[in-house]
Amino acid sequence: MTKENIRSLNRENESAQILSQSGFYVEQNPSVAGNKNPDYRINGEIFDNYAPRSNSVRNIYSEVKTKVDKGQTSNVVINMSDTKVSIPELQKQLTQWPIMGLDKVIVIDKTGNAIRVK
Repeated sequence: MTKENIRSLNRENESAQILSQSGFYVEQNPSVAGNKNPDYRINGEIFDNYAPRSNSVRNIYSEVKTKVDKGQTSNVVINMSDTKVSIPELQKQLTQWPIMGLDKVIVIDKTGNAIRVK
C-alpha cells in the first residue's frame, strides 16, 4: 500500500468519525447492488469520500465531476484537511459551474466540522 493510499484511507476514516459525531448515521463501505464499492451510506444515501491534496479549486472540482460523470456517486464528502482551498472558493466553483448529477456535498473543514455546502 502506498503512502497516498494510507493517507486517503486515514482521511476516509477521519471523515466517517467526524460525520458520526456531527449527528449523521454513517455506515462505512456498505454493500450495494452491482460492482460499486462506495465509501459510505450516510443517513441512507450513498456517498463517496474525497480528500484532495491539490491547492487548485479547479482540480478539486474536476475530480468531483469525474466521480459523478463516471456514475461512481451523486453525493460526495470532501475532507479539506490537506488542501489550502477554502470552503467559500469551493462553493463558488460548484455554484458557478454546476455538475449535472451532483446532489449533495458535505465538506469536512480543517477544524473537524461537517458542513453541508450543497
